[in-house]
This record gives sequence, C-alpha cells and structure tokens, in this order.
Amino acid sequence: MIWRKMMSKTLKLSDKIASALEYSDIEIPSHIRDNLSRNLREYQERALKHYLLHANKPNTNHLMFNMATGSGKTLIMAALMLDCYERGYRNFVFFVNSRNILEKTIANFSDKTSSKYLFNKRIIIDGKNVEIHIVQNFVERRENAINICFNTIQGIYSLFTNERENSLTFNDLREQQIVYLADEAHHLNSETKRGVSKSEEEHRESWEGIINEAFKKNDKNLMFEFSATIPNDSNVKEKYTDKIVFEYHLEKFYEDKYSKKIFLFKHENLELHNRFLGAILLNIYRESLAYKNGIFLKPVILFKSEKIAESKVNEEEFFSFIENLCVGDIEQFYNNIDKSKNDFLLMSLKHFEYNFAKILEMIKINFTKQNVMNVNDNEEAQNHQILLNNLEDKDNEIRAIFAVDKLNEGWDVLNLFDIVRCKSSGKSSLTITTKEAQLIGRGARYYPFCTKDSRENECKRKFDNNENNELRALEFMGYHTINEVEFIESLNKSLQNIGLGFENIALKKHILKPQKKIIESKIDKITISSNRRVKLSRLLDNEQYQQAIEKDIIKHISYLKIPLLGNNTIIQKEAFDMQNNEIQTTQSHKLHTSKEVFLKAMNKLDISFKKIAQIHYVDSRDKFIESFLYQLSCEFSKNQSFDRYAQLEIALFVLKHYKDKVKLKEESLYKVENFKLKEFYLHDREIVSVKDIKNCEKYEWLVYDKIFKDSNLEVDFLDEIDKIKDEIDTLFDKWFIVRNEQFSEFMIYDDREQIIESNMLKSNPNYAKGFAPDFVFIGFVNDKEVVEQIFIEAKGKHLIEYEKWKQDFLLSLKNKIIESKVNVNGMRFFTEERKKEFMSEFKEKLGHIS
Repeated sequence: MIWRKMMSKTLKLSDKIASALEYSDIEIPSHIRDNLSRNLREYQERALKHYLLHANKPNTNHLMFNMATGSGKTLIMAALMLDCYERGYRNFVFFVNSRNILEKTIANFSDKTSSKYLFNKRIIIDGKNVEIHIVQNFVERRENAINICFNTIQGIYSLFTNERENSLTFNDLREQQIVYLADEAHHLNSETKRGVSKSEEEHRESWEGIINEAFKKNDKNLMFEFSATIPNDSNVKEKYTDKIVFEYHLEKFYEDKYSKKIFLFKHENLELHNRFLGAILLNIYRESLAYKNGIFLKPVILFKSEKIAESKVNEEEFFSFIENLCVGDIEQFYNNIDKSKNDFLLMSLKHFEYNFAKILEMIKINFTKQNVMNVNDNEEAQNHQILLNNLEDKDNEIRAIFAVDKLNEGWDVLNLFDIVRCKSSGKSSLTITTKEAQLIGRGARYYPFCTKDSRENECKRKFDNNENNELRALEFMGYHTINEVEFIESLNKSLQNIGLGFENIALKKHILKPQKKIIESKIDKITISSNRRVKLSRLLDNEQYQQAIEKDIIKHISYLKIPLLGNNTIIQKEAFDMQNNEIQTTQSHKLHTSKEVFLKAMNKLDISFKKIAQIHYVDSRDKFIESFLYQLSCEFSKNQSFDRYAQLEIALFVLKHYKDKVKLKEESLYKVENFKLKEFYLHDREIVSVKDIKNCEKYEWLVYDKIFKDSNLEVDFLDEIDKIKDEIDTLFDKWFIVRNEQFSEFMIYDDREQIIESNMLKSNPNYAKGFAPDFVFIGFVNDKEVVEQIFIEAKGKHLIEYEKWKQDFLLSLKNKIIESKVNVNGMRFFTEERKKEFMSEFKEKLGHIS
C-alpha cells in the first residue's frame, strides 16, 4: 500500500521505488543469489530490489536500467532471467547493437569454462536443475531451461522483415510469453527522437518499430532495457519517465570507489615514441609491483588512432620502436620527465632500482608481436573477440591493442591501465572527444585485488587517503597525449559530462602575450612560410593515384621474410625475429607456389581481378601472378616444406601481406606540397599546460612573454641568443624569435622524396613525416623586402641519431625563396655538446643572409 501511495507523486519511477524501499525493505530471493557465479555488489542489490518491488505489483511490463558502463549490467540481466524463470517464463530474446558485443555476451551467458560466466555451474530452482539453452527459434525450446535467442537489433529487424527457415519469426511470438533484454539500448530510440505520431510509427518499418511490434504480440511479454546513456532528447526522456526502474550513473560509480582514478600524462615531446615508452614503463611497473604483493596482474595498453590506416602505421612504428629501443633511451626518458608532475613514473624508477638494463629486458620480453593485436582487421574479428573477452586470464598474453572505434561499446575489460592517443597534430572534433571520454569510462573499471593485510573491499579503491602506499599505482588509469590545448579542454569537459575527470591535474590556462618590443613595433602579423601534406587521393586522377600506390607497394614488399608455415601454424621457434642463428636457419629464393594454389588463396581472401586491375596493369590474375608475385624475393626457413598444404599457407601469407599493404597505402599515401606563404598573427595565444611555465620577459626579442620548458636546453638556447643580441641588431632592422608552442603555422613536413645514403640514391623513408621545430628566427632588413626565416631545433643527446632525418631536412632548406617574400633556412641541432659550434654557424648564416 505504501508503495502504491508513493506512485501517485510526480516523480520518476526509480525515485518512487527508492522512497518506498526506505519504508519497506525486501530480500533478494535465494533462486537469484544462489545461482549467480559471483556476489552482488551493494548497488546491484539495490537495482534488483527496485525491480523486485516493482514486479510484485507492476504498473508496466517495460523497464529501463540506466546504469554506468562497467557496473555489471550483464550480472543484473542474469539475475532477471533467474527470477523470470521462477515466475514461469522460459523464453528470452537478448539483442544488442553490435555483432562483436553479441559474441562475447553469448559466451558470458553460456560458456561454463569462461572466467566471465555469469551463472553457477549448476543452476537449481525449486529443487530442479535448470540449463541454459541457446536457440535460433522457440520451436527448439526446452521446458526446464532458460531458452535464449541472441541477435543484434539489425538482425532481429532482418528476421522479422525477411522471415527465413529455422529462425525466430512473428509466428513464434503470438503464443509465447517472452522476456526481451536490450543491451546498449540507447540505439533503440530512432523513432522516439523523431517525435513520430503513433499512427505513423505503426506503419514505419524501423528498428524501434519492429521490436516494439514483436514485444506487443503478447501482453504478458516483458522488456528490460539497459544503457549507460539515455539520449538527451525530450521525447526520449518522456518515454522513459515511467520506465527507469533504477539509476546508477558513472559519477556515483566513481564516488563509490568502484572505478579506477584517471590521470593525464601530457607529453611535451611530440614524438609518438615518447608516449609509447611512458605507457610501457607504467605497464611493466604495475605488473612487477603486483607480483611483489602476491597479486596476479597483466596490464594492457590501448593505442588509439582516429583512422584504420593510421592505426596500422602506428602499429608498425611500435614494433620498430621496440626493436631499436636501448638502455640509453630509457635512461634519457627518465632524465627528461618533470619530477614534480610524474610521481608514478618516478616510483617505477625507484621500484626497478635504476636498473635500466633490467627494464629493457622486461620490455623486450613482454612486447613481441605475439603480445600485440590490431583489432581493426575484420578478417580476424572472431579470434580477436575471444582474446578481448578474457584479457584478464592468465593464459592470455595480449599486452597491447591498436584500435580505432571497435572497442567503444560493449568491451568488458578490467586490466586496461593505459590509453595512448597516437595523434600528434591537427584538431579533433567534439565527436572524437566524446567517444574518447566514453572509452576512458569503459577502461576505468576497477581491477579487483586484495592486499596481504585484508581480504575486504576487493572490488573497490583502497588507497584514496593513503598517498604513500605504492599499490595506488594499481588504482589509476593513465591517459597519454601531447599538449594540444583544445583537445585536452574538450576531453576534460566530455569526461566531466559523464561524471569523471583527470585526477592529477588542475589544467591551467596560460595566456601567452606579445612582448613589449613586438607591441612597440606595431606589427600585428608576420608573413612566414611552411608546407603541408595532403592525401594523394585528393590530388591525382585515378590512373595517377593507382600508379603511385603500385610503385609504393612494390617498394615495400619486393622482399618478404616468411615464417615456417605448415599445418596452419607459425612455429614460433623458427620465426624470423629470432635473435640467434638467424643466418644459419634461412634461405632465399623466388616463390615457386603454383598458380592454382595462388588462385585458391586469392579466392579465400576475396582478391578479385577487378581489385588487382585497379592497381596493376595486367589483363588477368594469371598475369598478376607471373609479373608480380613470382618476382618477389622471399626468405624461408631451411626447414620449410613445400607440399600442397604448405604452399597454400605460404600463398595466404604473401597475399594477406599484399592486401594489407594495398589497403594501407590506399588510405595513407601523402604528397608534400611546396612551401607557401602564411600569416602568423601576433596576438594573445591561450595554452593549457600541466607544467610550470617559465617567464621570459627578460628576452625582449622573444615574441611571447612565456615558454613551456621541455628541458634546460631550450633555456640555454635563449641565453646564448641573448649574448649576441647586439650583434644581431647590427644585421637586422627588426628581428624576433618565436618559441614554437606547437603553433600549426610552423608545422613542417619532410619534402625530400629521395636521399643519398652510402653514396647511393634511395627513397626517403621519412618522406611526409612532420614536426614542429622548437624555435623560428624572423628577421627584417631595411633594404630588402624578403623576410628571413630560420628553423631551429634543440635536441637532447639521446635523440640526435634517431631524429637525424629532421636535421638533414632542416639543412636541405638552404635559401629557399618563397614567392620573393620569405627566405627559408634551417640549422643543425642545438645540442649540449656543440653549443659553441652552433652559435658560430648561426652567426655565420645571419651574416650571409643579412
């Protein structure tokens, strides 16, 4: 009676039930509690109590659970199935938006061997065994079983609009009492958001309309929707006013300590390698720390890109980085970190006792190709889904994942501890930051562990008020990005919108103001010059574009290393990344695989003549095999057999490699355009930084009054310039230096298509790579109209050799006159070891151009 009185008030359903429960609590029945594989958390118990109180005297058969990502909605679904079975229901339809989500959900509900199986091994209700039975239609139903039909929203729409044999049909529904469970149900509101009238809706074949029609076939049917987000639409909000039975938002989930904290690692160094190493060091630190405390943990890193082609390039860059990583790189990384802002990285260094060789060994062991996956490949989707669904298991070796959007929804992961944003330049839209925030929310699920001192609170943060406990490192997730002001602000706002935010920083806005000398000169803008890169697909006609792709593909796969193949297995001992006896175990020759086998492999990989002809000028697939595949030089293991089966495996390996390269090159080929004039406006510029900013007003010739310091080397450069400022005054009427705080106007790209190496002309592997030089000298001479512009890059010792291509490119910019307005030059690196030589060369260059 009390509950019914509360219902009369104008409150949301969930609020009414919560008020009623204050007066009359209820117990979770044993047929639910005893048949789940894990204990219910406090808020999950409340969710079920809300449902049970409503179920006793229901006023609707359609309910919504609005619960945070990571809060265990599927366990609630399993509990509802158990209760509905006890109430007489036998048939259940589970549907979701994505096929990937569906596959892992089927395993969670039906695979008793899975670590994420939701039910007890034996389900007993009313003294009888109950089985989980997966069905295609309810003709297959069993009486003493929970019969579940799994499908996607799109799949159900297709089934009911194009009825097929052995599938669920409308005829199945009329006489059946069915429980519908919709996960990620915010996708199920297309008609509601449009505000369609009821009469129109009944005649419209839409996802929402079809599913509602199926639901209404029997008035005893039940509908349970689950979603972390309900669309911010007035029609949708009105629809759910009397349906939201329980709310548990991400903000409350976080406040209740069921999620990790989120820390921002903002890398001032633009190089992706810097972010790679920062995330990897935290990864191996957490694993070692957990092991020391008797906890099993294999942390995972997600490397996030905005496009599939970029993700593939970043993956290849990652493997190259791991292969070439040395002790000096690690030592220099630690030397360069901001000691006041990176306490977890400093803790990792102390944990490893400054043993850089040991750190390197751990990295090399844990980040091989076998430990890394790229989930963007649709052909491997099923294998990926199996691995993604049990990342926490001891026999799952995946340590790093490269992805674009495939993991934004439905990914249940507890051991994701670092997300690396791979993008290094350019703006990101609000849509991107919203998706990124949702992904962070998904990854922030807490990794359960107990300490040696206590077995309590396994699933909650324990050290919020104990900053000295090293196990705090297991309670935060790191987000790694460069200092991109608009992106960081937008992302932080998106996180706050869902109840989260970066823990370790109060993002500070800094206004860079033009110096007094600039203001007095009454110059409000400077004509400068830089270049840009554009995708070839936007520049060339189709024939030219395909020729460019063919040329690039031939360049990249003219020589292949093929692992030992046979019985559909790559034998790890013989893989070509072996560090010992590589020369003795390999041999090189052309491919001898028969045409018939190649053709069979092409059919398996869907490589049609039409696709080949778009790139290669051949009149048949046979000609393609002769003129292209048979010309490849391949390196095989000496133990490689060439029987029919092995030939097919080899052909599939080669063609898969070819297909990947084609796809990659189609999406990522760039052309660097010529240097062009641009305007650099000398107005206030807003920068967000976690670093302490350095006031530079004493350098009156510096355009802006502050700089962000990557290292002492930048300040050393400014001091050296200040020593010769009077000499420069004699050469130029006006001159300034811009500290390039990632200003887009000064981003430049290597335009050298070919370079000379070992006295030989070769393709430039760094063509179209870009960077933002640290400083730009701008000089004006009275009797000349040309602006003198010199790019300058300060470089630490550990990066000199690796980034030598930047110096070579800068030196190639020798008196490059742009439209008779700007004369562009570049300098050798300014380094600790050759400050004196640099300044001598700099003065000499100024003397020549003035």
